[in-house]
Amino acid sequence: MDAMTAEFVIQGRSFSIGCSVGISIFPEHGTEVDGLIKNADAAMYCAKAAGRNNFRFYTEDMNAQALERLTLENNLRLALAKEQLFLMYQPQMDMATEKITGLERCSAGNTRN
Repeated sequence: MDAMTAEFVIQGRSFSIGCSVGISIFPEHGTEVDGLIKNADAAMYCAKAAGRNNFRFYTEDMNAQALERLTLENNLRLALAKEQLFLMYQPQMDMATEKITGLERCSAGNTRN
């Protein structure tokens, strides 16, 4: 990781890149190449979520987290495509004066089909 994140110079310009690494170990995390790569990929996304330039070893719950995130993302894309999301504003009140002092926004799903 140190070698990957070291600054380098090309044609007089300095560059630096980040590096997030996911690690899966044979045979503990899989016995097939595809499974090991899938598990290392899940670990890499956890490393990125931890702030980049990190590494993570695969754990069983990573696939459940990835599936949950993917399901949420797909549901949001579907709701956007069907125009089922809209923005609402809720007044903030000063109870002593009974006056509106501000607004807060909240997103809501459209119950129309």
